[in-house]
Amino acid sequence: MFSNNVDDSGSILARLKEQWDHPAVRNADNIGLGAAGSAGHVDEVNGDGAAEISGFVPTRDELLILAKHWAAVALDIEYFWFLYEQVGSSDRRIESFARRRVSRIAALFSDEAVTKAITAVEEQLGKKFGSSKYWDIFLHGTPGEHKAAQEEIAREMYGDDPKSKTSPAEVSGAGANTANACSPSVGDTMAEGGQREDGEAK
Repeated sequence: MFSNNVDDSGSILARLKEQWDHPAVRNADNIGLGAAGSAGHVDEVNGDGAAEISGFVPTRDELLILAKHWAAVALDIEYFWFLYEQVGSSDRRIESFARRRVSRIAALFSDEAVTKAITAVEEQLGKKFGSSKYWDIFLHGTPGEHKAAQEEIAREMYGDDPKSKTSPAEVSGAGANTANACSPSVGDTMAEGGQREDGEAK
């Protein structure tokens, strides 16, 4: 049972921040992405799958394949996030980690090489989501077009009462994890280093 004592609350928050900032398994890109208690454990981000392996040096071609992989992971989550303005605590961590990996690889290449790789990913995902008119708006729309699309989706899902909600997982193939949904805007960042912080659903 939690105490109402301010000092106790501060202690709990301090412990959670320590868990966020120092994942059980550390690598170059997962600071701030640790599991908070039982929430947000993602093996490839903060678990055993995130362990760095020394002694293997990837080739240029392999790095571009990794860039495509992580770009696809990030875009899939971000598209779901854009459509429904919701994201799970695990997907927050995966998306942030994916973007950091892409950025780390991009720093080793010319902008043209990585841009070309990401464009190829967008085209591939376009085939997956191409039947949706929202994919092009997601990639190329203005903030006003984004807002209009999100409002249209909300009306289609909830009618005139946004409180009468259906799980977005029932109506979309985008986004891998939808549990513990929160609803920040697309592109929100955490306080430091492009990280995101968990919050309650708006």
